[in-house]
Amino acid sequence: MADTHIYRHPKRPEWGMAIFNDEVEDRVRFAFDDSQIRAFRADALHVLEIVHLPEAEAAKVRAQLSRKRSVTAAGVPKKKPKARAKAPAKTSAKAAAAAAKAAPVAASATEN
Repeated sequence: MADTHIYRHPKRPEWGMAIFNDEVEDRVRFAFDDSQIRAFRADALHVLEIVHLPEAEAAKVRAQLSRKRSVTAAGVPKKKPKARAKAPAKTSAKAAAAAAKAAPVAASATEN
């Protein structure tokens, strides 16, 4: 599908303009002004509109988006995943029985 069109998503103006990035399986990916690469199902490309610009301006926009695409493709350091809370340690049946036996003894020792 390699093309030179400039696109935009009419319901997401905050994304800005976009250019074709690549195709992966049944998805077509576009590099947007906001430095995000977004994938669309090949059968859902009708949601994007072609932006008609004078050729000089279109070339400028393509160059800007290509630079953003290469930075995004090079990889921005990802955020570290949040640490998962560890489950409390399970107590063995023997340890629970020993603790139960020790509890009354400790209580009687403090009563004296």
